[in-house]
Amino acid sequence: MSNINLSDIASGRDLNPKTPPMQQETFIDLYNEIIAKLDTLSTITDESSFLIELNKIRKKTKRLISKYFDLSLSKLSNIDEYQSTANHHKHKLSLIKKTFDF
Repeated sequence: MSNINLSDIASGRDLNPKTPPMQQETFIDLYNEIIAKLDTLSTITDESSFLIELNKIRKKTKRLISKYFDLSLSKLSNIDEYQSTANHHKHKLSLIKKTFDF
């Protein structure tokens, strides 16, 4: 018979390795990632690779705008004091979205 060591199981220890919880993507992390990708985009000479990387930047920019700007401007537009400024910036964002084909 084989000698099986069950001390870890008996002690209640989990034998599976723990993975750290996923960190929330912050504005600055996403912004820095977009800027870094734009920097590398300038060095790409192959057109198909360029378009692939540009599409990735579009997706990240869209996420940045929708997650941080659209929500904030929507909340600010409900406050009388900031309504005109929020509407002005909403218009500018709509131009950016149009340019990026969001």
